[in-house]
Amino acid sequence: MHSIEGKLRTHFGKVEFLCGSQLLEKFSKYWPEFILFESTLLGTYVAALQQSFEQSDPINFLSSRHYILSSADKSLGNVYVRQGFKIPLQEFEFLVEQPNLYSSDATLAASHITALSEQIVFAATFIRDVKVWETPEPKVVEGLYRALTELSAQLRDACARLEREEAERKRSERERLQKEADLSKQRELDRLARERLERERQKQKQPQLSAEQRRREQADRERLQTESQQHGSNEEANRVSAQRLKDLLKSPSISTMASVLDAFKIRFVEANRFARKAIHEPIRLDSAEFLNYSRVWDVVQTNPSCFRKLTEKRHKYFSETLLDEIGSPTLITAPAGYGKTSFCKWNTLNDVRALIEKTSHSIPVYVPLHQLATMNLATCEEAFLRSPEALQLVTSATSKCHKVRVYLDGLDEVTTVGQQQRLMVLAEKLANKYPSIQITVTGRDYVSGPWLRWLSRLQLSELNDDQVTQLIANWLGDASERGDFDRQLSRARTLKPLMHVPLLGTLTIAVFRKLKSLPESKIKLYEIFVELMCGGWDLAKNVRRETRFGSQAKLGVLTRLAGLLHTNHKREAQEGDIHATVLQTAEAFAGQWRSILDEILEDGLLTRMGSHGFAFSHLSFQEYFSASELTDPNGTRQQRILKLYLSGDNWWQEVLAFYVAMSKRPDEAEAWIRRTTVDVSKTSKVFDLTRRFEFLMGALASAWPAWSPQKTAPI
Repeated sequence: MHSIEGKLRTHFGKVEFLCGSQLLEKFSKYWPEFILFESTLLGTYVAALQQSFEQSDPINFLSSRHYILSSADKSLGNVYVRQGFKIPLQEFEFLVEQPNLYSSDATLAASHITALSEQIVFAATFIRDVKVWETPEPKVVEGLYRALTELSAQLRDACARLEREEAERKRSERERLQKEADLSKQRELDRLARERLERERQKQKQPQLSAEQRRREQADRERLQTESQQHGSNEEANRVSAQRLKDLLKSPSISTMASVLDAFKIRFVEANRFARKAIHEPIRLDSAEFLNYSRVWDVVQTNPSCFRKLTEKRHKYFSETLLDEIGSPTLITAPAGYGKTSFCKWNTLNDVRALIEKTSHSIPVYVPLHQLATMNLATCEEAFLRSPEALQLVTSATSKCHKVRVYLDGLDEVTTVGQQQRLMVLAEKLANKYPSIQITVTGRDYVSGPWLRWLSRLQLSELNDDQVTQLIANWLGDASERGDFDRQLSRARTLKPLMHVPLLGTLTIAVFRKLKSLPESKIKLYEIFVELMCGGWDLAKNVRRETRFGSQAKLGVLTRLAGLLHTNHKREAQEGDIHATVLQTAEAFAGQWRSILDEILEDGLLTRMGSHGFAFSHLSFQEYFSASELTDPNGTRQQRILKLYLSGDNWWQEVLAFYVAMSKRPDEAEAWIRRTTVDVSKTSKVFDLTRRFEFLMGALASAWPAWSPQKTAPI
């Protein structure tokens, strides 16, 4: 260290070498959250605190580290407004019925078999969702789905064969009846001919019948006998087809499907009963009843066409101190911008503060899950207790029965379902292995999977009116400034609801502090905010910084980078990604790409993650820039992304919400979404397709309040 410092003395005034406590002082002044949440220092710090409880000596460690915590706590604590929690309560009707297999020969008509085939496919697609099963085994689930769809195809084939045979039978019957009518007519003619001949014979004494007439009568008798035999053969073929249909319906997959549906119905009835009583009665979030309700609710949200609502949605609310009152593992969900990361960080700092003040022995561990998105992890300790200090803390706390709170932040930012599953399986193992650990997982409201069934599912509440007032007061200290803001907000019809979403409310206030006026919509809010940030404005401090490259070049780099990351389902970029992006969008500055990167980092829209990684400071900024980048003269990229989302890929949900809001022609955007929805409905079985369509219509309507979409969905 001293050698490096000595070498740099020749550049005194240009380059200054900092390490140790001097470097920590800089971080504590300018970026305290990085050193706490993106390094192992917090674990080391908490370990030292815990150690200090058992020592009579002064806390030596605090003298060198406590100022970092104080700086971070002040920056977050001064503006953060604690939110409460809620759970949705609603009753539904289950629409998946077991096929009516016990029908007589008389009901084995083509229409009945077709309906039976459709019922089997509907039920098979529903039970393909592994969350429907009580103890799911993916291979068994997929095997049953294949068996049922094959059975449905066989039924359709048998039905088609039955229809062909029935058509042939009817044709043969018509021909037989026609021949009988022709024969009857011919007989009548023959009778008249015989009578005429008889009269002539009586006159001429000729033989009764000619040989030709006798041969004709014999041929008629033989033809009638053959047709009667053919008619019997058709009836026998119909009986064989009907028996084949009955044999198909005795498939073992039918009985397995019935048992899965019966088991789910029992849980579904219990969930409806819970929804009825929970609105008026206290509930335990670690109870089997609530866990079952959470699981059934998850199934309803991912398979909406299989249910019909019986009651309107209501919410049961809980205070912001709920985590202190429960010890069960919890999944906290909310839409984009509701402050899930701020919630985790504030509670982590609050737990540390309680340790300092010796009012609690709860030890916090904060883990941003996106850092584990591509890691191959073998043990729960390797995943979530990555520093030796953290592992030692948990081991010590377990022996002393002290609580350890592990905050696993951003499950939705782990972009592959397989990795989400692996991380949650490891988290469950961590909770089982260390009974003192309380797991809290956060994610967007669409995270779903059977690997979450061990977690009590809660929603982070939006800010209420009092909390919005507190947020404004935290940011706008001057009373006259707050009054001006309130007056403008009361006239901004589209912005007022956004204030209840923490991120959007904060952005609105930040833009107002700079411009002294409010934007007219959410999309305009993001547009103004990113332009101001890239133009060198520190909105938190209301100061102007020098910029060398201008906002256009930096916005181009950020837009392309966001598109690259989102297309590859990533949250973090490496230096090579930044370099390549600058080459593509600002080639004139290719030799200065590190300087551009430094300036973008100073702007605050991009932040460092670890030693070599970079990420947008909030996922919604990546999604906004991705929507801006989602342009293609041929329209193929937009179409592909829309089809991905409508087919079930939630990664693109917020990107498309921004994209449709950017549209200048809402009627054309609606027509495009409708056409694509119809196309997807013809090629994919997506049970929540209508919900996805309605989400995009809602995003479009929010951006264009004077316009309203058609009332009917396209499917």
